[in-house]
Amino acid sequence: MKVNIGKAAATRFLANDFQVLISTSKGPETLTGIVSQLGTGAKAVTAAEAVAADIDGGLASSEVVQNYLPGAKVVKAMNTLFAKVLIDITRPGSDIFPR
Repeated sequence: MKVNIGKAAATRFLANDFQVLISTSKGPETLTGIVSQLGTGAKAVTAAEAVAADIDGGLASSEVVQNYLPGAKVVKAMNTLFAKVLIDITRPGSDIFPR
C-alpha cells in the first residue's frame, strides 16, 4: 500500500476533529478518490486555495505559531517525516522506533 505524507497527515488531523484541505499540482479533480477515502472534513482544493488558507492575517501558519511561542524557534519539518511514521504510530503495540 502506497501512502503519501499528505494523506497520512490528513488522516491524523481528521481523527482529531480538524478539517483539512488537500491539494496537488494536478488539480483538485484528481483527488476525489482520496477525499472520498478520508471522509467528512476533507476537501480537495486548488494549489492557490491551499496557499491562501495557510495565510492568517497576512502571516504564514508557521509565523502564527511563532507568535504564540515567543523566544522559541519554529521550524517547518513535515517534509522530513515519512508517512509510515504517522500511520504506524497510532496502531496499538506499534514500535516504529526499535530500541
